[in-house]
Amino acid sequence: MREVPIKSNCSSLNGTMKLGAWTSCCIFLALCAAVISGCTSSRRLTCLYTESQVRSISPDFSYDTFYYPSDGKTRVELFLQVGYFVLNFVRDADGYSARFMVSALFWAGEEVMKSETWTENVRVASFEETQARTYTVSRRVFLLDPGLYRLSIEVVDESSGRRMQKGITVGVPKFEKPISMSSLTVGTRRIQKGQYVLPTVSGEIVDGSDSVFVQCEVNSSEVGQQLHVTYRLTSYRYKMRLGTKPDFLAGFSGWNDPQDSSSVTIDTVVTVPNRRLVLQQSFGNVREAYYRLSVTVRTADASTGSEGSEAEVHAPLAQIAVATKAFVVRPLGFPKVVSIEDQIASLVYIARESKYRSLAEANTVEEKRRLLEEFWSTHVDRDLYYERVSYANWYFTCKTEGWRTFPGYIYIVVGPPATVECLPGVERWFYASPALEISFQWREEIEAERECRFTYGRIDPYLLERYLIRWRKG
Repeated sequence: MREVPIKSNCSSLNGTMKLGAWTSCCIFLALCAAVISGCTSSRRLTCLYTESQVRSISPDFSYDTFYYPSDGKTRVELFLQVGYFVLNFVRDADGYSARFMVSALFWAGEEVMKSETWTENVRVASFEETQARTYTVSRRVFLLDPGLYRLSIEVVDESSGRRMQKGITVGVPKFEKPISMSSLTVGTRRIQKGQYVLPTVSGEIVDGSDSVFVQCEVNSSEVGQQLHVTYRLTSYRYKMRLGTKPDFLAGFSGWNDPQDSSSVTIDTVVTVPNRRLVLQQSFGNVREAYYRLSVTVRTADASTGSEGSEAEVHAPLAQIAVATKAFVVRPLGFPKVVSIEDQIASLVYIARESKYRSLAEANTVEEKRRLLEEFWSTHVDRDLYYERVSYANWYFTCKTEGWRTFPGYIYIVVGPPATVECLPGVERWFYASPALEISFQWREEIEAERECRFTYGRIDPYLLERYLIRWRKG
C-alpha cells in the first residue's frame, strides 16, 4: 500500500515556508539571529524527514557503491536497482514497456566532479509483471580521486514524469598499501562464467537462495606473492525485549536488544599473479538473520590468533587488508521486516501489554503465526503497518533499527505528517486530523560512510491514544 507524500515546507534556507505571515516572520528572524550568532553552517539545511520524503515515500530504488584501486585513482562502480512496480508501463503490440532516465552526480562541496546521465528501457509480457517485486539493475563506472563526496541520484519515469531522488555522503578510499583490497560484493548469482558476482544492491536477500557468493579484488606490490585469506561470516538474531512499552513522556531514542550470534570461518592460501587477483567464496544454507561478513588478507609470514579475526592479527599494518560488508536475509512471503520475530516486536507500539507479552513469549513458529493472525483479526491495516515499519527501517536506521527510533515510532503509529518545519537542529512534524505537533532534536554524524541523524523527542500520550485507536477494530 502506497501512502500520499507529505507536503514539505522546507528543504533549504531559501525554501518558502507556507505558514502564516506572523509565524513566517518569527522564523525568519530566528534564522537571521542564528546566522549572526554563528549557530548555522553555510551549507544547505535539510530536514531529516524532508530529505527522505524528497527521495520518495518508499524505497522505490536502491543503489550501492564499490571501490577498486586503479593507477593512483579509485574506480567506483555504481549499481542502481529500480523496481518495476514504481514505473509507469505503457501497453503496446508486444506487451508492456517503460522507460526511465537516471542522473548520477558526485559533488565535492559545490562542484560536480563526475556525472553521468543515461536511459533504461524495460519490457515485460504481462500486466502482472509490471506490478511484481522485480527489479532492473544498471551499472556505471567512475574514476575519482580519494576523498569525501556527496553522491546524488535522480530517477525520472518518462511516461508519468515522476521524479525519485536520493543522496548520501560517500568516502572514496585511497589504495596505497603494499596489499590492498576492494569492496566486498555479496550476491546470490554469478555471471560471466563464474568470474563476476552480481551484487545484492539493496543489502537484502530473500531466504531460500541455495548459496551466497562473495567477491573482492586483491592487489599486491609483489608479483607471485602468497597470501592467507580468512572469510568470516557472523549472523545475528535479535532477542525479544519483554516488559512495558517505552515511556515516551521521558523521550525515546531506541534500544539495543541482546543478540544471539554464530560465525563461520574459512581459511585459504592464494598466490597473486600479475599483482592482481579476484577472490570468490560461497556460503551455503544462509537463513534469515542479520549478517556481517569480513575478509582479511595477510602475508604468509603474518600470524593470527586461534580465532583468526582481524583484531588478533599480529603483523605490520601495511601487510594486512580488511574489508567488511553487512546484509540481511529476510523470509520469503512475509512483510519486509526481516523475520517473524521482528513482526511481533514492532507491535509493541499498538498492542496492549498483555497481548504483546503473549506474542513475545510464544515458543514455536507455528504458535507465533497463529497469535499474529489472532492479533490482526482485531486490528486493521496489517499491510500498511508493516509497510511503515519497512520504511522506518529504510530511512531511520543507523546504529539501531529504524523502527526502534523515535522518528520511526511516530511515522509507524501516526503516519506521514501533513507539513514539516525545519530549523537548525530542530524539526517539527504537523498533523491535521486530529491536530498534533511533534518536535525532534537531532545531531548529524557519519557512521560507516553513511550520513546519519540521531533524534529524540516527546509526545503527549493522551493525544497519541487518539491515533492508536485507529489501528483497532470496533
